[in-house]
Amino acid sequence: MSEGSLIPDAARAMIGQEMESVSDTVEQGAIRRYAQAMGNTNPLYLDEEYARETPYGGIIAPPLFLGALAAYPPGYPEPSEDGIGGRTAAEQVALPLKRVIVGGQEWEFFEPVRPGDRILITSRLVELRETVGRESGPMIVNVKESTYTNQHGQVVAACRHTRLLR
Repeated sequence: MSEGSLIPDAARAMIGQEMESVSDTVEQGAIRRYAQAMGNTNPLYLDEEYARETPYGGIIAPPLFLGALAAYPPGYPEPSEDGIGGRTAAEQVALPLKRVIVGGQEWEFFEPVRPGDRILITSRLVELRETVGRESGPMIVNVKESTYTNQHGQVVAACRHTRLLR
């Protein structure tokens, strides 16, 4: 760790590196439960007969469903004691600040996600920097970019995730 820095050298060395990829198969029941939990009654997500008559030709997932799919995919470690979710090996570099705040997400959607799709999520750390909040004090800005690819090799979505650690 550079003198006076909150970011260990091992964490800085991870910038630009691809993290462990994870994948999951989209289930129609999961799409339905997500839409219902969000209060989204669009029949495109819930009614196969209706959805078959649309240009999509069948049920698709609501766009932000991928965020839920990415939260705890199969094989991902169980949530840690701090409650911020499991961590893959690439995310286990200790940072001195443990409180995590979602700083935002920027999504781009390219293809619909359908029941039965196998989605591969590939992520890389793109930025770690220190800053000081006016009232909160020292913080680390952690930015990760993720690509969501289906079993046909089509990129269905991309997301830039920003987290603030303090």
